[in-house]
Amino acid sequence: MMSLTSGSDQLHAQVDDFVGYLRGERRLYWDMTEETRAFAKRYKAAFDGRIPNEAQASTYSAVTHYLKAIAAIRTDEGEAVVRQMRNTSIKDF
Repeated sequence: MMSLTSGSDQLHAQVDDFVGYLRGERRLYWDMTEETRAFAKRYKAAFDGRIPNEAQASTYSAVTHYLKAIAAIRTDEGEAVVRQMRNTSIKDF
């Protein structure tokens, strides 16, 4: 394991953020907001009353963002889609 003691404060902050992410400190909860509750209601209707977990909600977010980019530029050419995705704000639900 490499030592981080010789790194800058910025590196330490980035490592702390990453470790927090790995620990799951940035989780989605279906009942957080009106938007997440509405998403959970649609999900439940489509999937036998089950509540979406974080992986399912994240997949929905990523695929929806990708499909919105394709719809906006009317092509699925990779570089163009990535450019559009980077220029489009993410609105999950």
